[in-house]
Amino acid sequence: IVKYIPIARANNISIMLTQFRGNHMELKETIMEGHNFSLEQLGVLLQLIPTDEELKIMSNLSEDPAKLSEPERFLAMLSGIPRLRSKVQAMIFIKQFDSWVQEFQEGVDAILRACEQVQISQEIQTLFGVSLQVGNILHMGTSRYGAKGIKLESMLKMRDLKVTKKAAGAGGGGGGEQGQGGENFERIRHFLDYVVYLCWKEKGFDAQSLSKSLGKVVAKATGYKQSDLLHLMKNLNAGLSIVSKEIECKKSADECKWLEDFYARANVVKKETEKSADAALHAVSNMNTYLAQDKNADSDETFGLLWNLICCVESSWKHVSE
Repeated sequence: IVKYIPIARANNISIMLTQFRGNHMELKETIMEGHNFSLEQLGVLLQLIPTDEELKIMSNLSEDPAKLSEPERFLAMLSGIPRLRSKVQAMIFIKQFDSWVQEFQEGVDAILRACEQVQISQEIQTLFGVSLQVGNILHMGTSRYGAKGIKLESMLKMRDLKVTKKAAGAGGGGGGEQGQGGENFERIRHFLDYVVYLCWKEKGFDAQSLSKSLGKVVAKATGYKQSDLLHLMKNLNAGLSIVSKEIECKKSADECKWLEDFYARANVVKKETEKSADAALHAVSNMNTYLAQDKNADSDETFGLLWNLICCVESSWKHVSE
């Protein structure tokens, strides 16, 4: 008979206990020893943790716990585990640690590779070089003349600038025959088409090569939000702090052996991930500067703009070169 807790709470406890095999009253030892629970079971354990009111009730019991209902007897047993919530949170963190580190490292590797490929891409150099050259010619005599770089946003806005054959001829990259008109010249619709046309006719530019060399790596890097990766790093630090505090509170040398072994390994991994994070942030800053972006812009913001540009350039190239 349930005497000390609401019937609904007792029923919920009985249902949740079906997640654990064997004698439920032996769970105290398995928790203290850091038993390899599943994440689902650990989530259930968090819900089973006695509330402050339940702790007060169980600590003031005068009758034999063996005479209690199973849900109440189970709560009485859990009430005797020191720092139960901290222990369960530590076990959850340990279960998630390797997958978090893997996700973090995959994101960092994708960002580092994309940053490297962007800065060695001949196609990017050609595209930006011609865009800057033509832009300076068109802005000759204005305050915008003599620009040293061109932003990704400005490159994308070229699609909104309609051009006439006369204007296009006046802004020709080399001023030669190709700049004045030639094969497929009449297919130019807007300024980005014109820049791509000049790259193609005067520099041998191939947008398909740009897509092959950068498309996949940039698209992959775009999928990893810098804020999410930094959040993962914060979660790693927060989890290690929980583990560290639990170790500091141990009552005997053997009480937290399972945590101490993990903590030693995890600290080494943490230092490696911090080095990777610093390298990635430095690489992103350099890439942003190279692309005339704000050096503190998030990697996914820059890669998103670049990926959009690559797609637009390939579309323009196919249009003017067919």
